[in-house]
Formats: sequence, C-alpha cells, structure tokens
Amino acid sequence: MNMRKYSYGLIFILGSFQVAFSQTEGGIKKSAIPAVVKDYIDKNYSDHSHIKYYQEKIQDTAYYEAVFKKGEDEYSLLFDRSGTLYETEKTMSFKELPDEIIRKVEEYLKKEFICYKIIATQEVDQKGRLMYEFNVKGKKQSKTSFYEIYFNRQGDFLKMEDKELKTIPSLF
Repeated sequence: MNMRKYSYGLIFILGSFQVAFSQTEGGIKKSAIPAVVKDYIDKNYSDHSHIKYYQEKIQDTAYYEAVFKKGEDEYSLLFDRSGTLYETEKTMSFKELPDEIIRKVEEYLKKEFICYKIIATQEVDQKGRLMYEFNVKGKKQSKTSFYEIYFNRQGDFLKMEDKELKTIPSLF
C-alpha cells in the first residue's frame, strides 16, 4: 500500500516537473514531421540517437520540436511549421560555463531569491540570438516557484519567466 502511494507521488512529481518547463506539448510520430526537419537533423547531427518529436505551442504559434542525444550532449531543436529552424538548445552543466558567467549568474540569483536550485542549464541559439537559459527552482518571500531565467553570453541578465505548474488530470 505505501509503495503504491509512493509510486503515484513519484509519477505526479515527475509529471509536474516536465510541465513546469514546457508550454503545451504533445508527442507525435516521425511520419508527421516534415521531411525538411528530418533532413536538417540528419545533415547537421548525423550521429544522433534517441530522437523524439513533439508539437509545441508557445503563445499562439505552433512548432515542431526534436529532442535527441548526440554523443553525451542533449539537444532540443524547435522548427516552425514550414520547417525553418527557430531555436537550438544544448543542455550543459552549470560548471562548464566560464567562471565570469558563473559569478554573474550566482550574484543575480543570490540577490533575487532567498534560496534557489539550478535544475538545468542550456546554451540557446534563437535565430542568431545567443543566450544561456537556466531552469531554476527559487523561493521569493513565502512563494517557491519554477523560473526560466535568461542571460546573454556575456553574463548580463535578459529576462525571467515564472513557470506556473499546471495540474495533471487524474487517471483515477
């Protein structure tokens, strides 16, 4: 009985974490992806593995998302409906960043939050706009929430978005 409650709780937490950092997403079959998207990935990331495709809606715009590994690196590529590359994200370790960037990011986070934890770090190229994205769980006054925080490649703060956790419909 306790194991069942634990399993349901774990599923809820993992599902909540996934929702915390996404807009509206839904997995789709490879056959539904435009050939231009698949060709781009095969040409530029020829030795990729474990690829999954999603449809993502950000504000009112629909995108195709390809998530895959290349060696030890994890990538997420976002394409518009015509198959044009919109954004590339590469997951990395926070410790891989240059020391000056780490210092600036930590200074900002210490100033902004009572306490925080960096959940994920990504290099982002959004149509030539190069940034770092940090998924952070942070506490401000009495509220703990998830945030996406963006810095440019010089370590200057760009923007912060509060990522509201959405409820997951119960299966029971």
